[in-house]
Amino acid sequence: DNDEESLFDDDTVKPSGPKDEAPKKDRKSKNKPEDATLSLTTQNDSESLQQSPSDSERPFLSDVAMRLWFFFAIFTDPLSTADHYAKQIEFLLDHLNFYTVQRLLLLPLPSYIKEFLDEDIELNGKLVNDVAYAQCKAVIHMTFYFVGRYEFRTSESDSILIRRSMDGNTVMVRATEYCVSTVESTEEEDPGDAEAAIWESGVAPSAPVTKSEFHVSKRTVCIKFMRSEQAYESDVECRRAMGVPIEDEPCSSNHIIPLINYFNSNNEDRAADRRYRQDIQDDRFQRLQLGDGSSDRVDDCIFLPEYPYAVVMPYSDDGDLSDHLVRHGALDMDKIREIGLQVGQSLLFMHDKGLVHGNVSLRNVAGVPVSEESSSDSARYWALSDLTCASRQTGNTSFMAPIPLEGSVQFSSSAFPPEMFVKLTSGELKMYNDYWAAVESKHDGSIDKCVIQPRLDSNTGDVHVLRCYLADTNDMTLPPLPYKLLPVQEASDVWSFGRFLFTLCSSGHPLFSANMRSEQLLEYHQVATWDREKRERMIYTHVEDPLAQDILLHLLSSHEERASLRMETILKHPFFTTRTISTRDTDAAVRRLVEQREADSVACKRSFERAVLMRAEDEWLKSRSEAVSFWDLDLATRMYLSPSAFIQRQYSAGHRTGTIPYSIIVLPYKLVRNKAGKLTPSTKRSVEMAEKTGDRLLAISKACHFAQSIEKVITQVEESSHKWSLSEISDSMNLSSQDFGQLESELATLASEKVEIFRDNPLSISQSLVRERIKELQTLYSESGKAYLYLVDEYEGVPIIGSTGDISYPIEVTKKVPEMVSRALPFMHLCMLYARGIAGDVTGLVKLIFEAAYPHIPPSWDNTAKGLLHNLDENNVKDEVRMLREATADSSGTRGIDDMRFFQDYFERVDVKRTFAELTRVVNADSYIWTTSDG
Repeated sequence: DNDEESLFDDDTVKPSGPKDEAPKKDRKSKNKPEDATLSLTTQNDSESLQQSPSDSERPFLSDVAMRLWFFFAIFTDPLSTADHYAKQIEFLLDHLNFYTVQRLLLLPLPSYIKEFLDEDIELNGKLVNDVAYAQCKAVIHMTFYFVGRYEFRTSESDSILIRRSMDGNTVMVRATEYCVSTVESTEEEDPGDAEAAIWESGVAPSAPVTKSEFHVSKRTVCIKFMRSEQAYESDVECRRAMGVPIEDEPCSSNHIIPLINYFNSNNEDRAADRRYRQDIQDDRFQRLQLGDGSSDRVDDCIFLPEYPYAVVMPYSDDGDLSDHLVRHGALDMDKIREIGLQVGQSLLFMHDKGLVHGNVSLRNVAGVPVSEESSSDSARYWALSDLTCASRQTGNTSFMAPIPLEGSVQFSSSAFPPEMFVKLTSGELKMYNDYWAAVESKHDGSIDKCVIQPRLDSNTGDVHVLRCYLADTNDMTLPPLPYKLLPVQEASDVWSFGRFLFTLCSSGHPLFSANMRSEQLLEYHQVATWDREKRERMIYTHVEDPLAQDILLHLLSSHEERASLRMETILKHPFFTTRTISTRDTDAAVRRLVEQREADSVACKRSFERAVLMRAEDEWLKSRSEAVSFWDLDLATRMYLSPSAFIQRQYSAGHRTGTIPYSIIVLPYKLVRNKAGKLTPSTKRSVEMAEKTGDRLLAISKACHFAQSIEKVITQVEESSHKWSLSEISDSMNLSSQDFGQLESELATLASEKVEIFRDNPLSISQSLVRERIKELQTLYSESGKAYLYLVDEYEGVPIIGSTGDISYPIEVTKKVPEMVSRALPFMHLCMLYARGIAGDVTGLVKLIFEAAYPHIPPSWDNTAKGLLHNLDENNVKDEVRMLREATADSSGTRGIDDMRFFQDYFERVDVKRTFAELTRVVNADSYIWTTSDG
């Protein structure tokens, strides 16, 4: 009441009354004491706030102000708990800077306040907060915390940072929430005692005494600070639209994490928002330390005024699901089923409300304890935490992958399905770049390049982009985009839910490579070219459980298949409803499904292994090949009809035939180089054997040609029941009796022994002539007891000898020699035909088996070689080799492709490093030839 007496000294900020028009002052301190937010009263605080010598000459408060302050703080009306001065205390503390507030709270208690307190309260060592009335104490307590509730406490071993986005637009921190409350109680006397007092004194007792008690509870929470208004609005409004609790308890029955609180510094209507705006400017909280404060790094703290929005959520002591996997390793299938079912239920809830989540991932799922006291996995519920990408389905008016004007991207490209990625031509790529260049220039924004940057496939040269666009603008002057935007739809959540389940079921293997922090895809072509083959390969390779395989095949299917899937149907899949092996065995439909997936898995893995092997062989073949270009027609013909190229054309369908040279010859003797460097048999006996080998190879060729001529005669007669005679066959063959008289004589003898067989099928009798000559060739190998396998230089027409690494050519064969000769005979025959065709006569065969004798032809060969053709005619070569294979089919039990596989396996065993005598594959267009570096 004394206008001349100032309650505060001249250096203290004075409170402005409600009618004052002066602007309200923030609680800021230029000389902030350390750890001001951590404790109300400490000995260190008391010492640090001692008055300076100049201040000690005059009191901090006048006597009247001192009495008012303590009166407001400790006044108690035993008859009414509502009679207190908490509002006045709040008004004072709200208008004073924090430094002055601390000085007020650290004032020693004067002795005259004893009359306002209970007799048993001692004043020694106590401060005003210790003796204040409960409601006033609550106000004082909240003064020290962020927004009156939260404390950010760090330690040397722990940081409050939970996660920070790569662009810094979102920061999640751990905080302690203090919930301050007052509990009122009334001390009523026993009715019997009151009645006794009336009889004794004749006076009615006073009204019962009421008390108000101060309580503080605390819990750990997660505060997410945001720069983006769009992200904040989506997080809050989507929950509100679905009826998810806001400012409620942490447990949520719909498996969407609720909000405990939310703050918007741009809103003037809510007191909590005004307090938030004030506190992010407060010196105590403005620069929020994320670590222990020992580092001077800029990223070790955040500047809260840059984050006008925040939401408070329940804290998961085990982090998100990604952190859970890192700490605990791969989950068992029952745990995966439990988590998947709860996340699926949350998506079903959102879809029923007309919303699409848009970003289901391990980072956006957390296991939150049901209560503060429970922390075990069994007492957790798994729920979706982040709704910043959620959108309402509005037909064709709301599209996926919007980028706001501010440029901050909330979505993760790894969550989008294949239909969200598109391949651009060069013209379309220019349109795309022009669009985003115009966005940045016209709207003065900076778009995250990580998202809009086109991705180049280095293997194909294709360019892919995400179907994103600038949102929240009606600017019609922007250039057109080269693709159609896709509306928000449930099918995208089905895909991201499948990707989420795949990561869990595959023990953490990602479906596509993505940045671990931003979850943005590193490459687009993998998802853009997603098809059934890739889907089956990924699922069958990385997921073992058959029911998990089946549901993933549906979830990760094409857009056309996913468009009809609903979460309600997905959650009824046997993967979620069939929990035990016994149930799978007793349910016939589930058992059939499991058996089908197991069979498909085995088939897919085999196919994948073959594909991997084929790629490896292609790489190896590429390293051993040399491309050439020329216009020499004769050389082109030689390359086209080379034994290896011929084999590839005949048997390449579905088989790998071009990875090894098939120019093979097996001889019953060993070749060495003479002084002239030419190949010659090593001994005199070997020279004789070489002559016999050539003669019998020519005899086989002549018998094949003879049988081939009989086959042509037979095929000209359409009547299948025709009865043949020897004279009819001989007259129709048009062969010289002088050249083929020996074969005709042998045919006549066999026909007379097997008349009916000959009359029905003369070809089978003629093929026996081929087999007889093969037996004669085999006797040479039996006499030698061994065989020597050579690879042939297809250009020079000579075998290769020498050592390369651990393998020497020729390869000596001592076991199963007859089988080796039988397997190799078609390839030897092909090499002989090729050599004779290149030379134009039998000298090609001389060079092939006895180079040193070339061009001399042994006299014993003259009669055998009569009537044979020596040219590079593809049809003639094909028919003769086929005739040889058909004639030997009964004795060897093999045909074409089996012999090829035999030699592929054989070379893998004996020539492990695949040196192949240092032969190189020279390629021209679709033809090739194996030759040495000299060739």
